Amino acid sequence: ECEEKLEAVVSTQSTGRYDRAREIINQMRKREDELEEKIRGYLADLSTAEENTRLIKEECEEKLEAANNKIEMTSVDYEKERVMMEAQIKRLELESKSWHSKFLDKESSERELIAI
Repeated sequence: ECEEKLEAVVSTQSTGRYDRAREIINQMRKREDELEEKIRGYLADLSTAEENTRLIKEECEEKLEAANNKIEMTSVDYEKERVMMEAQIKRLELESKSWHSKFLDKESSERELIAI
């Protein structure tokens, strides 16, 4: 009888331990599932952030290329205008020299006429 009671107590304790172990394992599985779900959420957020970053990078590269093209065109236009201005200055200098030469010739002619 004593042995039966002892076996019953041991059996009850074993069953209790087994139940407790099973409960702990189920809690761990539930926690693992929750963590896996969070990881999937974080991976989805990361993927979205990477896509947004890629789109922003593409937009920035396009704007940078457009700005560089505009700078290049401005430089080309500036150079054209500079060359035209230099040519105009040269033409005006030659015209001025021509007028000066004509003035000196006229002055010389007037002096000769006055001397006569």
